[in-house]
Amino acid sequence: MRVSNLPRILQLQFAITLLLASSLLVGSALAGDAADHHAHYGISQPPSYYDASDEAPNATVHVSMADSFFNPSDITITVGDTISWRNYGHYNHNVNSTSDEPFSSGNMGPGVVFTHTFNVVGDFSYQCTYHYAEGMLGVVHVVSVNPTPTGSPADVTATPAPATDTPAATPTATAAAAATSAMTDTPPSTATSTPAPPTATPLPTETPVTTPPPATNTPLPAPTDCANSFVDVIGNVFYNAIHSLNCNGVVSGSNTTHYQPAGISTRAQFAKVVVLGFSLSLYTPASVQSDFSDVPPTYFAYAYIESGLQAGILDGYPAAQCQAAGASFPCYLPNRPITRAELTILVVRAASYPLVTPGGQSFSDVPPASFAYLYVETAHARNVINGYSDGSFRPNNYIRRDEMAQIVYSGVTTP
Repeated sequence: MRVSNLPRILQLQFAITLLLASSLLVGSALAGDAADHHAHYGISQPPSYYDASDEAPNATVHVSMADSFFNPSDITITVGDTISWRNYGHYNHNVNSTSDEPFSSGNMGPGVVFTHTFNVVGDFSYQCTYHYAEGMLGVVHVVSVNPTPTGSPADVTATPAPATDTPAATPTATAAAAATSAMTDTPPSTATSTPAPPTATPLPTETPVTTPPPATNTPLPAPTDCANSFVDVIGNVFYNAIHSLNCNGVVSGSNTTHYQPAGISTRAQFAKVVVLGFSLSLYTPASVQSDFSDVPPTYFAYAYIESGLQAGILDGYPAAQCQAAGASFPCYLPNRPITRAELTILVVRAASYPLVTPGGQSFSDVPPASFAYLYVETAHARNVINGYSDGSFRPNNYIRRDEMAQIVYSGVTTP
């Protein structure tokens, strides 16, 4: 007697119908969620800037977490607003503060949501500690309900310094420059001395005491002036440096109207800034192969990184650190954030300053045994950099974009 398969076929068709219905319901729920909130972004978009400061009070801004970025990654909100992060990626992520606003999500698997309400005015950076080296970084700018022009680092001295190359008598009281891409970082002088990635070091919670030079003091060679298009640098103590470098094509913004002064620079971004800022000759290897496994010829900063390497300004990491970062040796780790010490080393090299050997140390946390000691002391002696009011330099802190512009500008304009 032949047994019919009809019941089994009907069961299979019923299961498929249920699956399709479930998919439609989930899709409708997600669409409804996006419609109910004013800043819900999909993972297909690249990282971007979003200004929610003109939204109703106590708004919620939604941030998507993909497998290598936050979107939007640069957000302006008002006091009392909430950020809601959702992991739309395929891997575990987290949201960890690198500033003085303490917040941490813990491990976030796919689909997990984390929220935090910001009740203090300021610039607050954060990262995914699993993927920060791939550029998974973000910043939240919190302004008052009726904000005044933003962008100025907190606790800075805005009085211009006199035009002099003589170091300040008290190293913590006066600064010619402090420094931040979002631009790029470079390892220390010898690759074998390069410090491990400063994943546990927060961004500066206090801006270095600094007095930038007047705008008309020492302009860039062949200066070009232009209209300011960045609304977030108005009133910034480093405005002159940012404006001059932007007009000369050395730095650019996160979009046409925002520079993102509190953002973080990467090694790739800074390679471009240092090559353009110091007018280094562009170099392209004869072969199509790169000197670094993680910087192919198609990479946006390929020519700048190769040019900096050829000029003896940039270098890569030792094999052990390449392996720890999941890269093949030789590696450059272009998406790794640049630190204050690393940037200072690059500027001193690019400016061709002879290294000085002082009798002591100017900063409590840069002893003579430090890999960056001679470079920091050299830059400090020329008033290119300075430290914080507590006597520290905080060499392992990631550098802000506005601080970076000031250090590069001072290095370019200080003989």
